[in-house]
Order: sequence, then structure tokens, then C-alpha cells
Amino acid sequence: MKINPRHYILILLALASIGISVAGYFLIYNQTIFQAEHYVNANKELENENTKKQNDQDLVKIYDNSKDDRTKVSSFLVKEDKIVNFIEMVEKVGNDSHIDLELSSISNDDAKVKAQVNAKGSWSGILTALTMIENLPVSSTISNVKMNVAGSPVKGARDWSLSLDIEALMIK
Repeated sequence: MKINPRHYILILLALASIGISVAGYFLIYNQTIFQAEHYVNANKELENENTKKQNDQDLVKIYDNSKDDRTKVSSFLVKEDKIVNFIEMVEKVGNDSHIDLELSSISNDDAKVKAQVNAKGSWSGILTALTMIENLPVSSTISNVKMNVAGSPVKGARDWSLSLDIEALMIK
């Protein structure tokens, strides 16, 4: 049997078509992988944007829901121009509880106004004053509370003394 030269051409064409088919397969395979990765990344970005949008909506909702509370917070702080009102409020405690109340060493720094309170009076008056100072309508810290018996009993009543430091938050 004699080999016909046309058979070489057919074999070469067959091998070339196999090569082109393999190259086409790899090209399509790589393009499909690239598109799948692109699709996954796009979905992740979409989820991130949806999460950000939901967080923004939650923040707006919290902001709207806390509007009343935010106005209340400023009422608990002493404004810089209202320090005198705070001092008068503390001094009024003495009148309301019928004791001698004196403020000393009043000072203020950037964030707080500080005062030392000294009071003398009956036991019930001192306790009433302490309760009223604790319940002032401002955010305050009371420290160094000292209560002592002052003097000797007169007609069954004793005088008591109260000393404490009070700090109130201040805004400008």
C-alpha cells in the first residue's frame, strides 16, 4: 500500500483542528473562571453597599429616636455662662433645708466646676441638705463627704457639720 500525499494534508488538518480546539477550550475555560470571579466580587461589593446603606439607615433611626434624650443631656450640664445659677442652686439647698450652708474654694477648669460645701445644722437638716445636693438637676459628683457632731447638746439637740466636695460637668 502506497501512502498518498493527500493523507499527510488530512492528518495535518486533523492535528491543527485538534490544536485549535484545545486552545479554544482553554481560552473559554479561563474566560469563564474570570467571569465567575468577577461575578463573586461584584456580589460581595453589592452586599457591602447594602450593609453600609443599612448601617446608615440605622444611624439615622438612632439619631431620630435620641433627639429628646440629646436635649435632656444638655440640661444636665452646667453651661459656662450659667455657673452662677449652679452656685445659687447649691446655696438654695441651705435655705430649703434650714441649715447654714457655705460654699468655699469655687473653681472651674475646662470641663468641670468645683466647689467645697460646708454646712452646719440639725441632723435632719444636714440629711435633707445632703439628699437635695445629691438630687440636683445637673450631672455632678460628690466626694469627700464628712459628717461630724459639732458642739455640745443644748436642750437635747446637737448641731452637726457637713463637709463635701461637689463637681459638675460644664459645657461651653
